[in-house]
Amino acid sequence: DYSDGAVLGQRIRPKCRNAREGVTPVSTENPQKARSRAEMTAALVELLGEVPYRQVTVTMLAARSGDSRRTFYRHFDSVDAVMEKLMRGLGAEFSARAMDALDEGRSFSDLAQAFFSFWRERAGLLALLERNDLMHLVSRCFWPGFRADMLGDAGKGTGLEYGYRFMAGGMSSMLEQWVEEGCARSPEDLALIAGRMADHLAAGVRLPPVVGAGSAGDLPSRCQVGTSAATVRHPAADG
Repeated sequence: DYSDGAVLGQRIRPKCRNAREGVTPVSTENPQKARSRAEMTAALVELLGEVPYRQVTVTMLAARSGDSRRTFYRHFDSVDAVMEKLMRGLGAEFSARAMDALDEGRSFSDLAQAFFSFWRERAGLLALLERNDLMHLVSRCFWPGFRADMLGDAGKGTGLEYGYRFMAGGMSSMLEQWVEEGCARSPEDLALIAGRMADHLAAGVRLPPVVGAGSAGDLPSRCQVGTSAATVRHPAADG
C-alpha cells in the first residue's frame, strides 16, 4: 500500500548490509595514516576556534597536529581537503546511526530526529561552520555517505536519487535555520516539523514510477517519503 506517501522511484537491489548483519567492515586504511589524518582534522577544529577558516594555513595545521608540512602533504593537498575529510567522516558516523533507524523500520520523523540529535551533540562545531560560512559542506560532504549506504550505485539515474537530494537539501536548509536561531528548538520539535512537512507533501503528491520500472505495485515501501508515521526502510529490508 503506497497511499501514505509519495513514491520516489523504482525498486533497487539492496547493498550488502555488513554492519547491519553484525559484520563489522574492516578498514583497509593504514592505521598510522588514519591516526595522522584524524590528528589533522582535530587540529583544524581547534584552530577554527581561534582564527577564521580562511586564515588557517598548512603550516599552522601541521604545527598544531605535531607534524611537518611534508607529512601534511602526504595525506592532504590543502586545508580544504582536511575540512572535507572531517565532514565526510561525520557523515559516515551519522549514516551508521541513520541506517540502524531505517533497518528498524522507523518513520521519517525518527530519521529527522536522529539527524538533529546528531548535530545537537556537535553544536560547537555547527557554530564554527556557520561562523566561517561553511554550512554548505553539509550538503556537499556530509550527506553523500548516507546516500551511498541507502541507495548504492543502483540508485543512480532513478527517481530515488531525486528523492534523496530533496530530503538532504531540505534537512540541510532546516539545519541552517536552526543554527541561525541558536539551536533553540529541540531535535524532537524539528522532527515534528519535518514530519508535518512530509505529511503535507505526501497528501497531494504521488510521483509515477520511472519509465520501464514496472508498476507502482512493484515499488518498495522504503521509497516513501511518507507521513511522520509512514515507514522509511533501508533497501535490504525488502529482500
